[in-house]
Amino acid sequence: VTLLQRIMAFEGNYIDGLMVRKECILTLLKAKYYLSSIFTVIPFCLMLPAVFKGKVDILFIVSILFFTTGFVYFALFQLAVYNKETTPLNAKISTRQSSSTIQKIITFVALLLPLGIFPLFGKICGETVGNIILLVIGVILTATSSLWLRNIYNRFMKRRYANMASFHDSRN
Repeated sequence: VTLLQRIMAFEGNYIDGLMVRKECILTLLKAKYYLSSIFTVIPFCLMLPAVFKGKVDILFIVSILFFTTGFVYFALFQLAVYNKETTPLNAKISTRQSSSTIQKIITFVALLLPLGIFPLFGKICGETVGNIILLVIGVILTATSSLWLRNIYNRFMKRRYANMASFHDSRN
């Protein structure tokens, strides 16, 4: 989440180079999505011992995995359109960066909505049905990632000149 919250902030340093080739930004977004999705395998593997001991249901872990790669990443990747400030390339990942209101709202929703949805669906529908609902939502958004990434790319390109100017201004 820390890296995706600043999506396009590091790239703002060399945005002119990225704009040279057609669909270079789309390729960048897809690469970020695939890499971030691969990173979700680490917590999944760390939770497997709890599954083997019978403390956690495998369906719950799989639904979290797909909900993260689907809904959470869908929400965080929207920030690619709205982030307008560059982050210096030598800055640490943990360095604070000023953020816009929309960035704070999207990050808040992406982080806290799943914490509220899991127990809510568990109480309303039952734990298994709730996990299946979240799994379906996650699988649908994961399977359609190329569509919503292209939509983000198209929206970014409509705002490209405003974003490029903002990236240039925030470097100084």
